[in-house]
Amino acid sequence: MGSGTFSFKISGSLIKEDLRRFWTLSLVFTIAYFLSGVFVVMLQYNAAASADGSTANNAAYFIEALLSGKYPVYFLLTSIMPVIAAALVFRYLFSSGEVLICHSQPFTRTTMINSHAMSAAILCVIPLAVTGLLLLLLVHPVYYSESYYQTPSQMENLYTLSKVLRWLLAQMICVLFVLSISVLSAMITGTGVHHIMASIGFNIIAPVTAMIFVIYAEIYLFGFPGDISQEMSLALSMSPVTYQLIDHGSSTAADSFIYFLAAFLIYLLSVFLYNIRKLERTGFGVVFAAVEWAIAFIFGMLGMTAVGMTFKELLHTPGIITAAGYIAGAFIAIVICMMILRKKLKVMDMHTMRVACTFMVCMAVFLGIMNAGGFGFEKRIPDDPGSVTVNISDLPDALSYNSTFVNAYDAAAGKIDADALNDHGISFNREEGIKAAMDLHRLIIDNKGLCLPDSSSVFYTSSTLPDTSLSYEDMVDVRIDYHSGADAKNSPVTETRSYSVPLYLIYGSSEFKEMFDRPSYRKMFTNTIEELSTEDVTHTTVFNSENVGSADFENGFDIPDDTDISGLVAALKDDAENMTYSEYISMTNRDPLGMVSFYQNTDKTSRDRQSSKAKSSVSQAAGGSVSGRELAADSEKIDLVVQPYCRETIKWLRDNAGLDLMQTYGGNFDAALIYATDGKPVEGYAMSEEGMSDAATIDSLEKYAAEGGAELVTDETALRSDFTASVSHSVLGKISDITTEKDKVYYVEFYSSNDDGSLLNDYSAYIRASDLKK
Repeated sequence: MGSGTFSFKISGSLIKEDLRRFWTLSLVFTIAYFLSGVFVVMLQYNAAASADGSTANNAAYFIEALLSGKYPVYFLLTSIMPVIAAALVFRYLFSSGEVLICHSQPFTRTTMINSHAMSAAILCVIPLAVTGLLLLLLVHPVYYSESYYQTPSQMENLYTLSKVLRWLLAQMICVLFVLSISVLSAMITGTGVHHIMASIGFNIIAPVTAMIFVIYAEIYLFGFPGDISQEMSLALSMSPVTYQLIDHGSSTAADSFIYFLAAFLIYLLSVFLYNIRKLERTGFGVVFAAVEWAIAFIFGMLGMTAVGMTFKELLHTPGIITAAGYIAGAFIAIVICMMILRKKLKVMDMHTMRVACTFMVCMAVFLGIMNAGGFGFEKRIPDDPGSVTVNISDLPDALSYNSTFVNAYDAAAGKIDADALNDHGISFNREEGIKAAMDLHRLIIDNKGLCLPDSSSVFYTSSTLPDTSLSYEDMVDVRIDYHSGADAKNSPVTETRSYSVPLYLIYGSSEFKEMFDRPSYRKMFTNTIEELSTEDVTHTTVFNSENVGSADFENGFDIPDDTDISGLVAALKDDAENMTYSEYISMTNRDPLGMVSFYQNTDKTSRDRQSSKAKSSVSQAAGGSVSGRELAADSEKIDLVVQPYCRETIKWLRDNAGLDLMQTYGGNFDAALIYATDGKPVEGYAMSEEGMSDAATIDSLEKYAAEGGAELVTDETALRSDFTASVSHSVLGKISDITTEKDKVYYVEFYSSNDDGSLLNDYSAYIRASDLKK
């Protein structure tokens, strides 16, 4: 019969017949939705309510998961219902007798597919509509218990009319999207089994394919901003069903429109394919030769990735073995695919070989161009510095606990909040700063052979480094975002790159020093200090180098409350502003002299109340216990690190509080093992022994020093001197480049005592022979 025209005519008689035959599907799923969700809500309606009108946490958790699309049972029902509906209404396509009878009726093909697709949609919508109506009738306030929230203002009603309606809209979109793919699967397959397999496979192929391409981009595109959480979000966003699993907040109208439009376009493709489908191909695995090639290519990519990545990332095989893994995985997957599509085992013929060879040639060309930088991704930097803003985050120890002055402690969250402090990186919007950032970017590109993928990448291993002799180097993540406007927060990102670079390369570069001298960079050393209001500080505590790393911070020295701390704040700011570049890089990975903690009231309207409460938990005697965890939610603790070059701060503490932090600096070690590097990276002998680093003693260190060719140091004066002279090897650079006959570089492991008397290696560094004391 004729293929008809593209129209949206439907036949009421066909729809009624489908509903008459398959109405039980709607009934079964309506009951399933009711028993697994609505009924649970009804049971908890009264039993879980507390005296103040809120509900128990378990009820709140259930409601929140259900209405956000993360309830597993509803997630499963929404995913499989359209597949079953499409399989039922289009099953006539997979029987030679039925397909001839159906197509002998006086309907165009377009009318037939429209009518059957409408029938399937109605069968799926009815359970959702009934469930949504029941949930609307049961709407009542649902909260977590008051103890769950930090402040009363955070309490949110989890069960409202608007939330139910948003859930209903999201589920409708999911059903229509899955149904459109299931209808498309019916148009390209020739058996019911293949239809079910294609419906399931095509509904997950887009997220999987997106993830695969991201994997190859991480491996072969230098600087690709690998972030496993972002990559998963990208992959899951390819389908509205999996999109619900992302913590993105409520779906927007734009999201719904995009998914609805995608479903509509997929359906139009289904109508086109139905009109050109050859009825005599009923019973074939797939009815279009081009689709067979496409499915074989998809299988080939899956097999190639699975086997190749196993060889490359788990077994760390050489390049030629990895290439063999790619080829073997692709070939095996394509052969299995052909067996499934042809419904037979003997598929080793010229057609299969032609498909396999074509796929391998295409992938070899694609990966070769990608690896060679043929797409221009690796070296692409905006041409005009005046047209962009550069935002650089994850800079070398920019807000590291051990390197700089600034750390913010969020008392309510109970953790340091570095992101809030550096505002997600340093932005350069003046031409000098932008040029310095671009120059640093070019430096990294020119030294590609020294760099690793970003450490957030799943492929961050020392084996991925081109020169494995460099794998001992300290690496630092650097993320560079180019924004199209002058506002890095609100302007769209045009280019993003992410690298893991040897720290010595950055610290030794004039490009980074130029960035360090820019006001935008220097600002981050003083931004928190400037926010300190001495009149809001409830009390101040100082920790020396022996207890600054303690998890509990319980042995600090409390500065008396009547002390004018404005001079201390001014001293800290002065030291930050006058810090030199050499001073900044010299403290990389080094314990500070100490730390000053300011307990500050952030709610000025209740300053007196908070101040009184905070002081009540503080011992005013030197060395007394401090418990910042007893501060109220509207208070915070700000930690400012004191380094040896903080001359003004050290002087103020000595003159006004009687504290000399230099007395204990580097004095908390009991032993050290010294190894000669001979121009090569050294991993300590004792550290390489299983269990030795966790349960060492002086006797065991003497033994391992003798066997490993190291020298043991226990003299307190020598230990203090060696610690002061030690320098991060990242600052020194490659050991093979800086070691000379006159001045060798030694690797030193410092050990300190545990509570049980054993020794723990808690600091390692490199020391020049001229500075070493034994």
